[in-house]
Amino acid sequence: MSDTLAQLAAHLLDRTRDADRRYVIGVVGTPGSGKSTFANALREAVNVASQGDAAFNAPPAVVLPMDGFHLPNARLDAEGLRARKGAPITFDGEAFVDLIERLHHEFTLFAPEYSRKLHEPVANAITIDEDHRLVIVEGNYLLLDAAPWCNAAAVLDETWYLDLPVDVCMQRVRARHIAGGCDEQTADRKLATNDRLNAWLVEQSKARATRIITPPTL
Repeated sequence: MSDTLAQLAAHLLDRTRDADRRYVIGVVGTPGSGKSTFANALREAVNVASQGDAAFNAPPAVVLPMDGFHLPNARLDAEGLRARKGAPITFDGEAFVDLIERLHHEFTLFAPEYSRKLHEPVANAITIDEDHRLVIVEGNYLLLDAAPWCNAAAVLDETWYLDLPVDVCMQRVRARHIAGGCDEQTADRKLATNDRLNAWLVEQSKARATRIITPPTL
């Protein structure tokens, strides 16, 4: 039976309370698996559960999305990578892993956030301060065994994989493309030439996760 969101939040509060440093977990899944929705719901559940707990002076959980480390569109265009946006090579993986490594020993950090309106990363949009004793990192490639991504998994305290059927995830991604202005033919081409390739990479990394999260938790 899958743990409920409340049970997962209680587990993280226990780990965070007992840790002598910031606790950092990774939430991984294919495109369309609901990583952002799940990570934000988990953050809210942890912060609500922490109320009245003397171990915490403020809500302890914050979400750090990998999407903020997308390369700018101008660089993708210059390198001929715009059609592969979302693939590992279209992120600044080194900067992302560097920030994750720093989470354990630096009190205050600033991270970029991806703007769905601008379709670009916005620098220093997320603040992680000393009250944030739990960081929920969410992204597709936290469990890849290739550099630099493999260095991220090495410093994450736990890695959770959201296990939904790829076809369900791809239906969600297709709907997202169409909602963003693509016609059906363009959306299908994006799925065939990019999204499914990325999903396959992520799915191959599933075995490295420390916990598998399945419905009805999601």
